[in-house]
Amino acid sequence: MPREVRITEHAVDRYQERVDPGASRQESLLALQQFAALGRRTVRPRHWMGTCRLGPGVQCIYWATRPGICLLVCNDAAVTAITRRLCQQTKSPVRLSAARPELTPQRRWRWDGDLNTEAA
Repeated sequence: MPREVRITEHAVDRYQERVDPGASRQESLLALQQFAALGRRTVRPRHWMGTCRLGPGVQCIYWATRPGICLLVCNDAAVTAITRRLCQQTKSPVRLSAARPELTPQRRWRWDGDLNTEAA
């Protein structure tokens, strides 16, 4: 049985921006809590999320009552709300991951002990 989903401030902001601009913060929070409680959690994106690629640790919550909305969850926290309309507007692929991308380590400069420097 999935654990309870914690709703982040960012998810509330994105819900107000993308789903219901007229909703108050409290109404948005309640709507997201209902969505998370009654929705179905999966690791598969919907067909309309064609430009979105889910990284490891990211899950989607869909609710049949609101089929054009996806709630993205990382570590049992709802981090954002995505709409079908938003995905249709985005042309380039987007990777949605739970962790920051790994940075390649830079090779540090190391003094080799040579004091012979030539003046140019």
